[in-house]
Amino acid sequence: MSHRLLVALPRALAVPLAALLAGCATVQPAAPVLPDALQRDSDRVEAHGLGFGTQGSASVDGRTLRFQRSASRLALFDTLYTADSARVDFTLDAPDGSSARAACRMRRTEAAVGVVAIQPKPLSFVCTLEPPGGSTLTMSEERPGATPQPQRRQGRVQSGSHSLQLESLHALRGAAWPSGRPVGYLFSESGRPVAAVDLTGTRPVLHLPRDDAALRQLTLMSGLALGLLWEPSAP
Repeated sequence: MSHRLLVALPRALAVPLAALLAGCATVQPAAPVLPDALQRDSDRVEAHGLGFGTQGSASVDGRTLRFQRSASRLALFDTLYTADSARVDFTLDAPDGSSARAACRMRRTEAAVGVVAIQPKPLSFVCTLEPPGGSTLTMSEERPGATPQPQRRQGRVQSGSHSLQLESLHALRGAAWPSGRPVGYLFSESGRPVAAVDLTGTRPVLHLPRDDAALRQLTLMSGLALGLLWEPSAP
């Protein structure tokens, strides 16, 4: 039996390239299509100083982010069977001395049957967020169909009185075709978009709500978890 352990390539390089190819007919910067109301009523927040390494720090929304992350792919029988895994751990320290933490894990398996690839276990991404205790982010990927389709993902964020729906974004502004990989994520509460993550650049850009401090904190933590995730890919 032969097997290979492949180190993941940073998604920070893969997604911008896909966005560039999808939107090459336009001159405007690649960006996911977001609801007009969300763009109007949210703050655009960047992670200043965020690098491409497995660990580091950055300044985000007036807080200090410190993170560690990793990703790997175990390939058996020359990629007839692959098992992907990734992890993200980070803390977010506020100027008043308070701290928030997140621990996230991703799993996915894929098998090749002839020329067809199937996923016995599609992508599963789970995070615990603190504080408050018991806050979680869960996300899964739809099983691929017989024809090529975008890798659509859905999930939920639960924290106290807030219950948010999470969905991947694939439509790029000015592009004729959707991206196969997620180019961002949208958070909604009771059907109303409240926040988003843009993954088309080399660093994630967050769109955060302005008027609800608890919701802003929750979407900030959730958005960073998604933005910091590396997904394994074969070299």
